[in-house]
Amino acid sequence: MNIGSWIDFDSISGWTIVWLLVTAVATWLAARYGRKAVARLLARIDGLSTDYSVTAARLAGYLIALLGIGTGLTILGANVQPLLILVLIVGVAAFLALRGVADNFGASLILQTRKPAHIGDLVESLGYLGTVVELNGRSVVLRTFDGHLVHLPNGKVLAEPLVNRSSPTGNRSMIEVRTTELKRVDELRDVLLGAVRHTNGVRTDPPAL
Repeated sequence: MNIGSWIDFDSISGWTIVWLLVTAVATWLAARYGRKAVARLLARIDGLSTDYSVTAARLAGYLIALLGIGTGLTILGANVQPLLILVLIVGVAAFLALRGVADNFGASLILQTRKPAHIGDLVESLGYLGTVVELNGRSVVLRTFDGHLVHLPNGKVLAEPLVNRSSPTGNRSMIEVRTTELKRVDELRDVLLGAVRHTNGVRTDPPAL
C-alpha cells in the first residue's frame, strides 16, 4: 500500500494547503495551551504529585496532536478508516500490555488524594510493617525495622487493608529479649525497663511494662 492509494492528490489545491497550514498552527497552539491548562487544573488537586500532573499534561498534548493529524489527513481526502483501525489495534495492545501499570497509576492517584498514609507514617499492609519513605506512581515504599526497602504495588495496597499505626498519641512497640540466665531474669528485666523508661520519646503513661 502506497500513499497515493489512500490520499487523493488530484483534489489538492491551494486552499487545501492553506487549510493544512491553518490546521497545523491551530493544532500546535491547542496542544501547547492544552498542556498548560491540564497542568494548572491538576495542580489544584491537593495531594497530587507534580509527576502525575506533568504526565497527564503530556498525554493531553499528544491526544490533541493526534486529532490534528487526523484532521489534516481528512483535509487531504485520505481514507482514515485503516488508520483508525491501526490506532485501535495499537491502543488495545497497549492497554493489555500496560494494564498492571495503569492499575497501579490509578491506585496511586486515589492514595495520594485520599491520603490514608503520609511519608513518615508507620503502616502495615500486605504482611509488611514499616515507615513510608516514598509514594510514587507504581508503589508505596516502606522501610522496615530491619532496614529493608519494600515496594508494595499501589493496586494491591488499595485492594487490601492498610493499617496506619501512626497517631498523635504514639505507637505501641514490643521488644523480645532472650537470655539463658534464668536466675537473673528479674534483674535483667529491671535493667531493660529502666533503660526504656529513660529513653527520649517513650511515654510515661502508660508506663513500659
